[in-house]
Amino acid sequence: MPNAYDAGIKLVYVADPDPAPARFTIDDVSLGAEFKVVADVEVGSAMHALVTKYDMVVGVVNLTRCQSVTVVKDGASISPDNSGVALRKIIEVTIPSGWANALEGDVLQVVASFKLTAGAVFDYSAAISPTFVVS
Repeated sequence: MPNAYDAGIKLVYVADPDPAPARFTIDDVSLGAEFKVVADVEVGSAMHALVTKYDMVVGVVNLTRCQSVTVVKDGASISPDNSGVALRKIIEVTIPSGWANALEGDVLQVVASFKLTAGAVFDYSAAISPTFVVS
């Protein structure tokens, strides 16, 4: 749990493309197939009172070949809440089909950065997923 003036990604993982709320994790993905990246984010209560938006950058990295597979940007506005309660938000980012720079058997990993904007204050966080394999 972040402190009152903090925000961060608790967990990021790769999931099948089925609609929520399933969010089943996967350990392999077909070459070029669509999949989802799920980030579990927490925002402290003081930041939650001032928050205006978030931005997230999700990169898929091929660890076997030391190459970037794809990068997807996501962001949205968030309504502030002065209730004194921290915010837990699940953010789903779709990695569209057609990605390349990988072959069957390559090991991939997601790298995600998260930026929270709360008025003139910014907070940054980053996380990496467990590895998964191209099938």
